[in-house]
Parts: sequence; structure tokens; C-alpha cells
Amino acid sequence: MIFLDHWERYCDLRLADEVPFDQQAYVRDIVQRMLLCCDPEGGYARWVCPGCHYELRVPFSCKTRFCPSCIKYLKSRDSPFRFLGYVPGSLFHLSRTLGAVGFFG
Repeated sequence: MIFLDHWERYCDLRLADEVPFDQQAYVRDIVQRMLLCCDPEGGYARWVCPGCHYELRVPFSCKTRFCPSCIKYLKSRDSPFRFLGYVPGSLFHLSRTLGAVGFFG
């Protein structure tokens, strides 16, 4: 993984030049969270079956927009109708784009 191999060197050489000072701590935090995403060292939930005592450990994800695997999951959950539960009132607007034939073809 590119970040894992080069992140510390990037921080030493270029972070101060390319990222504003007030955002540097935030950038470091987001990248650290991404590096620990789905890694048991970053924390995990432990599930144990009461019958057979099978143990399953599910690592936590970082849930950041910067992480490729987390943003893929977040984008897959979105749909055109997901927002309907959050819109107050009874207004509903749906637009459709017509092809080359259009309305008059």
C-alpha cells in the first residue's frame, strides 16, 4: 500500500509545505485512521456463539471519505431515494434526463 510505505517520509519532507498548518493535525489523524482501517490492531468487535463457542473478530473500519474501501461502501449505500426519510414535509421532486430522441422526437 502506497500510504503505508511512504506516509512517514511524506510527513517529514512535504507535509509542512503542502498542507496549511491548521489542517496538518487533521490530515495526520485521517491518514492514521485509514492506515488502521480493517486492521485488528485498530480495534475489533468480538462475537462468540453461545452454543458452539465459535469466535469471530470483526475489525473496525475508519469510516472516512479518504479511505478507498470505506468510501466505496458509503457510496454503495446511497441511492436516489435514500434521502426521502430525512426530508421534512411532503415535497418530492424527481427529474429524468431524456435521451437524444427527447420529447419531440
